[in-house]
Amino acid sequence: MNKRITGFTLIELLVVIAIIGILAALVLVALDRAQDKAQTARVAVDIRQLRTLAEFIYDTNGGSYGSGGSPPSVGDCMFDKTSATAATCGDQDIADSVLIIIEDVEGPATGAPYVYSDGVGFCIEGSTPIGTHMCIDETGVIQEGYTDGHHCTAISISCDP
Repeated sequence: MNKRITGFTLIELLVVIAIIGILAALVLVALDRAQDKAQTARVAVDIRQLRTLAEFIYDTNGGSYGSGGSPPSVGDCMFDKTSATAATCGDQDIADSVLIIIEDVEGPATGAPYVYSDGVGFCIEGSTPIGTHMCIDETGVIQEGYTDGHHCTAISISCDP
């Protein structure tokens, strides 16, 4: 009588474990990319919300984005989370909203957004976790995905490169 013992050999088990390991690594890479895209989209939404708040400041100031001092300026209000006060933003509700958004944008990989304004214009630029930048200004110009330095500066006060 011939009895055969059936089962997996050690080689077969090692091959299966290796295949599972490769598939798990591929899934982790895909999840990491998806997380980066989600964080980048979040920064984009936050920058657009800051633009909306800048327009509220414009309306509060009677048609001016301000250039420092009185009336309050977009740049002074959105400089960082400590500058968002009723005095610098012209309204406590605007200041509270700016604070929430800047805290959301700020991070170890991104930092605070760059915000500059004068009486007739403003620009807001933020960094994404993947090292790119996005900029928006009072004309609605939106530039995304560039890596060649900051487009929003105190000199240009626009998103033009």
